[in-house]
Amino acid sequence: MKNVFTLQRFNDAQTMRSVVFFLLILLSYSCFRAEGGKGGENTNGETKPPVLEFTRLTHHFGDVSQGEKVACRFTYRNAGGNDLVIHSAVASCGCTVPSFSREPLPPGGEESMEVVFDTAGRSGKQVKTIYVRSNSSNNPVVLTIHANVVLK
Repeated sequence: MKNVFTLQRFNDAQTMRSVVFFLLILLSYSCFRAEGGKGGENTNGETKPPVLEFTRLTHHFGDVSQGEKVACRFTYRNAGGNDLVIHSAVASCGCTVPSFSREPLPPGGEESMEVVFDTAGRSGKQVKTIYVRSNSSNNPVVLTIHANVVLK
């Protein structure tokens, strides 16, 4: 009985060359596509993404009387090459309220965010965090306030 199926034998060296050639083409295509992605201002003239930089990330109020509202400002700047837009600033507690400009901040521009802490109903050492989300490449940025709330 004859085998009705015939198998064609490939030269192993020829097959290996074909596979290597295919992989090189695939790798070249991948590298070409990767260069077309978004990036910073470089020799090709592409634009840098915005970068949110705060002058400090922590504020210490020290001793504060219970029931008092205290405020501080966190200054920030856009160290990138495109407009910076802060989308949200969310505090870890309802007793802490951040306020910020929703207007785009141009490259090199500077602005500040006010944070108000209401000590009503609080006592002792307090640590609150504010999560700042933006279109920046370093996202989110975490700000922290500290206070020691003392009874009147």
